[in-house]
Formats: sequence, C-alpha cells, structure tokens
Amino acid sequence: MATITLRVTDQKADKLKKLAEKMDVSVNKLLDELTTVAITHDEAHMRFQIRAERGSRDRGLATLDKLDAYFSGDQSHNTSASMAVHEPTEPFDHNK
Repeated sequence: MATITLRVTDQKADKLKKLAEKMDVSVNKLLDELTTVAITHDEAHMRFQIRAERGSRDRGLATLDKLDAYFSGDQSHNTSASMAVHEPTEPFDHNK
C-alpha cells in the first residue's frame, strides 16, 4: 500500500474531519472512497470516449429518437425491435 501526502487548507481539513465523523469513518477511509469514485468516474468516461469513437453518430441519434418516441408514447417511429422496460419487483433498499 502506498502513502500519499496531501496538502489542503485548514478549512478543508476541518470539513473533511467533520464529514468523516458524520459518515463514521476515518479521514483516511473517506479519502480512499473519494479517490475510488474519482478513478471510477475517469475510467467510465474513458470507456465512453472509446465507444463514442467507434460508434456512428447517425446511428446514435437514431437510437435516441427511438427512445424519445418510445418514452413519450409516440409509437409511430418504433421499429420491429422491441424495447423492453423492466420494472423492479421490489423497491430498492438503500440501507443494504
């Protein structure tokens, strides 16, 4: 495991400490979790960019038009391809 020294203002340090206490974690754990979020966000963006470069702008816009038509109730633009919408069987429990 690596060690990184982070310099922040006293005000930010105080806010981080309060946030960590509020979340019942250490400042180290809080920063580890925030780092994970930042890295995950960056990796998702990179995957999106790669897919966007390989994709077709016209096909993408056509798909968005189909989705707009489907979700607005206008089925005149719908093709033979079905657009299944799966409703959750149970409400999502945020406490799990």
